[in-house]
Amino acid sequence: GVQNSYAQRIGDINEIHNLSFLAILILFIACVNYMNLATARSQKRSKEVGINKTLGASNRILVAQFYAETGLVTFISLTIGVLLAVGAIPWFNTLTGQDLEQSAIFSFPYLIAFSLIWMGTTLTAGSYPSLYLSRFSPKAALSSANSPGKGNAMIRKGLVVLQFAASVVLIVGILVVYQQIQFIKNQRLGFEPENVVAISTAALHQDSQRTALLEDFRALTSVTAAAMAQGYPGMGVSGNLIYKNENDTQGKNIQTNVADAEIIEVLRLKLLAGTTLPKIKQETDTIVELVLNKKAVDYLGYTPEEAINKQVTINQKNIIVGVVDDFNYASLHEPIGAYAFTNGRTEPKSHALVRFTGPSVNILPELEASLKKVAPESVFDYSFLDQTIDTLYEREQRTARVGTIFCGLAIFVACLGLFGLAAFTAEQRKKEIGVRKVLGASVLSITQLLSNDFLRLVGLSLVIAFPIAYWLTSRWLQDFAYRINISWTVFLMAGIVALAIALFTVSFQAIKAAITNPVKSLRTE
Repeated sequence: GVQNSYAQRIGDINEIHNLSFLAILILFIACVNYMNLATARSQKRSKEVGINKTLGASNRILVAQFYAETGLVTFISLTIGVLLAVGAIPWFNTLTGQDLEQSAIFSFPYLIAFSLIWMGTTLTAGSYPSLYLSRFSPKAALSSANSPGKGNAMIRKGLVVLQFAASVVLIVGILVVYQQIQFIKNQRLGFEPENVVAISTAALHQDSQRTALLEDFRALTSVTAAAMAQGYPGMGVSGNLIYKNENDTQGKNIQTNVADAEIIEVLRLKLLAGTTLPKIKQETDTIVELVLNKKAVDYLGYTPEEAINKQVTINQKNIIVGVVDDFNYASLHEPIGAYAFTNGRTEPKSHALVRFTGPSVNILPELEASLKKVAPESVFDYSFLDQTIDTLYEREQRTARVGTIFCGLAIFVACLGLFGLAAFTAEQRKKEIGVRKVLGASVLSITQLLSNDFLRLVGLSLVIAFPIAYWLTSRWLQDFAYRINISWTVFLMAGIVALAIALFTVSFQAIKAAITNPVKSLRTE
C-alpha cells in the first residue's frame, strides 16, 4: 500500500468559498444575460404592454406577469441543472478528489437551498425587465414613432461590460494559478527528490535489523545510496528550539531529524563546510553531532566554516560537524527555517530512504524482498519523495483544474449574451444595412460597422477587469513564500483571448446580416 506521508486536509473551507463564489459569479452573468435579452426584446413586447394597459391592466399585474415568465424559465433551468449535477457528481469527485453522494442532492437542506437559489435568481433576472417594461405608458408603447428600447441601450451596454469584465478576471486568475504551479514545479528545492523512495521501517525494532536492511539495500545494483531517518522533506519531523548562547532566552524554532550519515548523499544536499554525521556511533558515546542548515548557522552568527566543532544547545549540548545549504524541507508556502540532522537517540529512525537509478517499477519488488527478508511480518509501505512533494500543492492543482472549467463556463455564458445582443442589433439595423448595401457597401465594411461597437465595450471591460484581477491574484499569491511576479503578458493574453472570443461571436451575426439580400430588408411592413 502506498503511504501518503502528508496529512491532507479532507475539506478546505477556503476552497468551498472559492467554488461558491465562482458558481455565484456564473449565475450572475447568466442573470445579466437574461435581463439584457429581455430588455432587448422590449420593442416587440411594448405593443403587448400598451394593449394590456389600455384594457386596464395595472403595473402590479404586469410586474407579476413578467416575474412569472422569468420564474418559469429559471425553474426549468434549475430542474435541468439539478439533473445534470446528479450525472456530473462521479466526474466532479474524480476531478476534486472529494466523495460526494448523488442521493444528497435530494435531501431536505438541498431542496431548501434550491428553492432559495430559484427565488434569488428569479428576483435578480426578472427585476430590470419587469420594472422597465411595466413602466411604459400605453400611448408611448403603441406609437410606432416612439419605440422604447433606445433608452435602455446604455444599461444593456453596461451589462455586457460587466459580463466580460467578470470573464476576464477569471481568465487572468487561471493564467496566474497555472504560472505559479509551474514555478513551484521548477523551483530548485536545494535537494533532489527525484528517484528517492521512503520505506516505512516501523516494524524494525533492533539496530541490528536496520543495519542488515541497509546492507541488503546497498547490495542492489540500482541503489546508489541508502540511509535511515526519522523523516524526510515533505513530512514533519521534531520541533525544538536552538539557542545562540547562555544569555539567549528566546531561542529559534528548529526542525530536528534523527538520521544516518548517508542522508546527505541520499537527498543530494550541498555540504558548505565540515563533514556529514559520523558513520559509526558507539553506544557509550554521549556527544550528539549535528549537521545544521545555513539558516540555523546564520542565527548562531557564524559563517559555515566558523560553525564547525562549535557547541550549541538543542535540548542538550551538541557539536556541529557539518553545514549544508538551505533546502525546502516543507512546502513553498513557508519560508525556510532552521533545520538540523542529528545522531541523538531522541526519536526512532522510522524510514529508510533509498536513492536508486532506472525505472521505479523495477526497484520496488527488490526493496520489498529485502524488507521481508529482515522483517517477514512487516508491511511494505513506501512513498516517492517527488510525489510526496507534489501532494503539498494538490490544492493549487485542484483550484487550477476546477477554475479552468468555471472559466470556460463563464466565457461561454458571456458569449451567449453577446451573441443574442449582436443578433438583436443586426435585426434593429436591418434597414440601415439594406440601404448601405444598395449604396455599394461591402460585406467587410458592414461587418466592421456592427462589430466596432461591441469591441469597444469589451475594451472597456478590460480596463475595469485588469485592476480587479491584479488585486485578487496578488492576494492569492501572498500565501506562498516563493511566488511569481505577475507579468503584463498575463493581461495581454487575457485581453487577446477576450477580444478574439467577442469578435468571433459578434462577427458571425454581423456577416449573416451583411450577406442578407437588401431587397428583403428594405420591404416595408
